[in-house]
Amino acid sequence: MYTTAFLIALITGIIEAIKRALNLDKGYVPLISLVLGIGAAFLAQSGLEMTIQETIIFGIMIGLSSAGLFSGFKSIIYVANRIGKRTTEK
Repeated sequence: MYTTAFLIALITGIIEAIKRALNLDKGYVPLISLVLGIGAAFLAQSGLEMTIQETIIFGIMIGLSSAGLFSGFKSIIYVANRIGKRTTEK
């Protein structure tokens, strides 16, 4: 369980660094997250004792979770800023 949370956070950070360093189009983020997730799952596979199919599914889960995590945080920050502006305007 801790491995999953760590890998999701790690991939989220790596994706953000790649976006800033390469000025990457946002449309490629889920694809890169997916590739990094599968790669990270294969690196973590030895400690988790999974089959190849389970490793690929685990990698897909990690990669897409990291893309969704970042997107979710951006949405929460956007809504919080909108609510904050409304309360200060009154």
